[in-house]
Order: sequence, then structure tokens, then C-alpha cells
Amino acid sequence: INTWLVMGVLIVLGFIGRLHLKTYPGRRQGIFEVIVSAFDSLCKESLGDRLGRSVLPYIVTLFFFVMFCNWLLLFYFVPWIEEPTLNLNTTLGLGSIAFFVSHGIAIKEKGFLNYVKHYFEPMIQIGPIMFPNLVFFPLHLIGEAGKLISHSFRLFGNILGGAIIYVVVTALIKHMVLPPAMHLFFGIFV
Repeated sequence: INTWLVMGVLIVLGFIGRLHLKTYPGRRQGIFEVIVSAFDSLCKESLGDRLGRSVLPYIVTLFFFVMFCNWLLLFYFVPWIEEPTLNLNTTLGLGSIAFFVSHGIAIKEKGFLNYVKHYFEPMIQIGPIMFPNLVFFPLHLIGEAGKLISHSFRLFGNILGGAIIYVVVTALIKHMVLPPAMHLFFGIFV
């Protein structure tokens, strides 16, 4: 339910933002243009102009989705709301999407044969003939599966760790600092 809530908010904000686009932007549009421009330059630096521009919508959407999921912590006073990223299923889903998108792009950019060839590198050269290195194939597969698991558990661990730190710090200093102020701090920055 919380994931659908975040998706609904992002869709509504996207439609509202699209309705008020102007050639000479106001403050609100200017802020969003700066954010998108920063992501655009980051993607272009990492992937080149053409590929960076093609993955820009995915990267920006993923960023805002994760940010809004984590900011649901700010509504701790509503009983049924919690961050979707505090559920391992959500982070595994996001990791799986990133896995398939990255491999799909790699196949599209390199071609299928060059993509598969990468899993057998470095090649073994015997005379003028190159042979696939069968020892490296399982290592490359394990490395790719490790990326999926690593991305999923890293996001989940960060959010869970923030929740645990919040509970511990609030219990330790509940008489010195107001817990809502601590909740706000950890909800935004952790």
C-alpha cells in the first residue's frame, strides 16, 4: 500500500509539473530544471552523451521513488505508514529492475555475442587462436548475482540501520531532545 502511495504521489506530481511548464521558468520549475540538469550531467559523465540521455528518465525516477519511500518515515504518526524500502521485497524488486535494465542496455550496446563474450574474458590465446576461458564464466556470473544482492541489501540495510539508530538514540535522550525532532532528522538525512 505504501509503495502504491509513493507511486501515486510521483505520478500526480509529474502531471502537475508537466501542466505548468514555461519557456521562462519560475522558481519552482527552475529548481526542478537544476535537479534534472545535475542528473543529466551525471549520467552523461558516466555513460556518454547518447546513452546517458537515454537512461536519464530511469535514473531520475528511481532517485525520487527511493527518496519519497524513505521520506514516508516522516509520517510516523499515521499507524499504517512505513517506508517501503524497509521491506526487503521492495529493495530486491528495485535491484532486479536495475539488473535487467543494465544487462538489457549492455546487450543493446555491445550486441549479444560481444555481451556473452565478456563472460569468458580474459580469453586464452594458443598461437593465433583465441579460446574462451571457461574458468572465468562462473566467476562472472557470481559477480553479477552479487551486484543484485549487494544493491538490494545495501538500501535495505541503510534504512533498517537508520530506524535502529533512531530507536536507540531516542531511548537514550528522550528527556533531552524531543523525539519528533530526532524523527525528522533521521527521516530526512539517514
